[in-house]
Amino acid sequence: MTHREEAEALFGGGFNCAQSLLAAYGVDLGIERDIALKLAAPFGAGMSGTGQACGAVSGALMVIGLKFGAANAWNKIQKARVKTKARKFVQKFRERHGHVRCSKLIGADLGTEEGRCDARRRNVFENSCMNFVADAAEILEEII
Repeated sequence: MTHREEAEALFGGGFNCAQSLLAAYGVDLGIERDIALKLAAPFGAGMSGTGQACGAVSGALMVIGLKFGAANAWNKIQKARVKTKARKFVQKFRERHGHVRCSKLIGADLGTEEGRCDARRRNVFENSCMNFVADAAEILEEII
């Protein structure tokens, strides 16, 4: 199973978009699946349902951090590399979808009950969000 397929399976199995990406890639990058799922739990639906940064973007950025991030505050080369990779990811995601903000991507304000109900009624999480997870994984493959 590819990382993309694993991320899609995790999302389809009830995990949020950030969890799905971090757990799909994290094991190969030195983080246990349970830890990845717990760590990314608050980032789904645009940071805990507030509609801010897309959880697929947040999860992908965590993966980039695991792969390229600096564990030494003085490693300027590594710090610059992770920023470059992260910006490239955000740029590519934005090019595909026009935005990285969850509420803009799904056309609903998840910070309100009305917005959450509208998103559920339109099956946004099953349809659009699955696509965002798949695209985030595809872009990650290009970058990492």
